[in-house]
Amino acid sequence: QLDPRILPDMGIKVSFFDETSQPAAATAPRVPENAIAQDGESRFVWVVRDGKVEKRPVTLGEARDGEVPVTQGLQGGETIVVDAPGRLRDGAAVELQAAP
Repeated sequence: QLDPRILPDMGIKVSFFDETSQPAAATAPRVPENAIAQDGESRFVWVVRDGKVEKRPVTLGEARDGEVPVTQGLQGGETIVVDAPGRLRDGAAVELQAAP
C-alpha cells in the first residue's frame, strides 16, 4: 500500500556519503549562522558556562538552511550565544533568557 503523503510528481533530494566524505558534518552539532563570530580569519562561538561566556574557536562545515555544522569545537548540548553584541568579552557575566 502506498503512503498517502506521497503524491504524483513529488521529488526528493538524497545525498550519499562514502568513506571519503566528511561524515563528521552530518553528525556535528548545528548552530544558527548568526551564532558564528569572526576575529580576523578565525571563527568562534560564545559558549555559556557557569553564567559566563567563553570564546570557543570552531571549525565549520557548509552552511545550509540558516544553520552551520560545527565539526570541531563543540560537543553538542552546550549553550551558545546567538546574535552576540560586539562588546561581549571572554569571561563576561551573562543571564540566560528563554527564547520568545
